[in-house]
Amino acid sequence: MTLMKRFLASMLVFSSVAFAAGLDVTASQAAVGIYDSKLTSRVKAPDKRKVVIWAKGLPELKSQYAEVTYDPEARSQTYFLLLKGYSGTLKDLAPKTVRKGMHQNTPVLQISGGMLDGSLLMLQKNTVKVYSSIYVLRFEPDLMKYLK
Repeated sequence: MTLMKRFLASMLVFSSVAFAAGLDVTASQAAVGIYDSKLTSRVKAPDKRKVVIWAKGLPELKSQYAEVTYDPEARSQTYFLLLKGYSGTLKDLAPKTVRKGMHQNTPVLQISGGMLDGSLLMLQKNTVKVYSSIYVLRFEPDLMKYLK
C-alpha cells in the first residue's frame, strides 16, 4: 500500500474514533496497520497475501494472540482477523449481528453497523474470526453464501 493510501486509511479510521470508540474501531485499526509497530512477525503467503502476527496478543483487542491476513493492494478492505484467547464479549466486538447459518459446526454471524459492517464473524471457544466481505469474495468462496 502506498504511503498516501495508508495515510488516508489511517485518517479515516482515526476520524471515526470520535463517533464510535468500541472494539470494532480497534479491530479496524489493526486491520489497516495502526498496530503494526507492535507486531511480532510479518509473513508472505504464497498467493501474495501478507500476514502480520502479534504472538503475545494485542491488549487493545482483548486477545492473547492476534493475526491479520490481508491483500497488500487493499489492506483496509480485504482482511481476515484472527483473535485467540479473546476475553471480550460478542457485544464488545459487534453490537449488532445477524445469524447467517453454520459453517463447520461454527455459527456464522454477519455484523450490522459500525466499522466492521458487512463482515462475517465466527466465534468459538475464545477464538474470534472476522472476515471482511471483500476478503470472503476473493479468498473464502465457501463462506460466500453467508454474505447479504
